[in-house]
Order: sequence, then structure tokens, then C-alpha cells
Amino acid sequence: EATRPASPVEARAQRATQSGLAEYAISRRRWAWIGGIAATIALLFTLWFSLDLNPSSQLENVKQNLVANEYESHVLPDGSIVEMNRGAALKVDYTAETRRVELVSSEAHFDVAKNPDRPFIVHARGVDFRAVGTTFNVRLNGDSVELLVTEGRVQMTAPDPVADHQGSPELAHYTRDVVVGQRTITSLVEEVSIAEVLEV
Repeated sequence: EATRPASPVEARAQRATQSGLAEYAISRRRWAWIGGIAATIALLFTLWFSLDLNPSSQLENVKQNLVANEYESHVLPDGSIVEMNRGAALKVDYTAETRRVELVSSEAHFDVAKNPDRPFIVHARGVDFRAVGTTFNVRLNGDSVELLVTEGRVQMTAPDPVADHQGSPELAHYTRDVVVGQRTITSLVEEVSIAEVLEV
């Protein structure tokens, strides 16, 4: 059976229908594409705030242990450099306020990255050595702690053995500045086992 040709009105209606369907399909694709972009942006913002991708905040809180079987040099997270003698053991504990390192055994030389807002403190058997940006050496030697300042100035805080504690369980402390070229030797006030630095 022969098909009847479409009238001009029917042809126009068919063309309008096909054109409308095509525009509808294009419109749906366009909205799907825009929706995909919006979802991606929302996901990136969510990841940024949930994972805290700010590198400076990741450097604020760091805990690590270092043990040298031979002479070793390490760059700490803040850019400070520590040279460890054989047998040296360190505990590194950085927070947003301070950069604290404990020398548990042997000897280490510290080249401290300058940051006045986060002082660098080395603790060695009851004695604290505080620096902002300087270079110094700390050595545990028998029953003493030895400090040698090779650049800048270090503030040393140590227990005062001659202070009258009057039954107080806390020791009194004294503080003094040690400048470049000066060496101090302080008697030990704590015994620390090297096994402590190996604990996680």
C-alpha cells in the first residue's frame, strides 16, 4: 500500500517534533555535564577540608625516632639539620608551638632553621637547650651533658643542685645564655635508657 505524502502542515509538525526532541536531548546532556562539574567541585572542597591538604599544618605535628648506627645526617621536617654521631638516638616531637628533640645517647650537632615563633629545644637528661636559629653541639659523656655553641646563642636551663628545695619534689632550675665559642658541662640528673627511643 502506497504511503501518502505528508501534508505541509504534517511535515512541519514532524520537523518541529524532531527538532524539539533533538533540543531536549542536547539540553539534557548540557545539564548532565553542568551537574557533573558541580559535583566534582563539591567533592574537591569536601576533600580539601576533611583531609586538611595544607602542607604547613602537616609539618606542625611530627613525632619520629632516629637512631644512628654510624655517622648520619638528617634533615628534620622544619629544615633543621642534625648530624648524629655513631650510637646517637633522638626523639623528635614537633607541635605547632615548639620543636622539641630529645638526645637520648651519644652526640648530635644541630643546625637550626630560624623560626622565632617555634623555638627549637633539645632536651638531654634534664637539661634544656633552647635556640631559634643557631648551630650547636650536644654530647652525653659519662655523667655529664656537654654543650658547645658554634654559631649564635643558646639558652640553657638546668636543675640547680645547690638550691634549697625545702622538701619540694620539683627541682629548682637556673637559666643562662651560652654564646658562640663557649662550652658548658652539666652533671647528669636523669638516667635514660636507650630502649626508650626505640618504642613507638
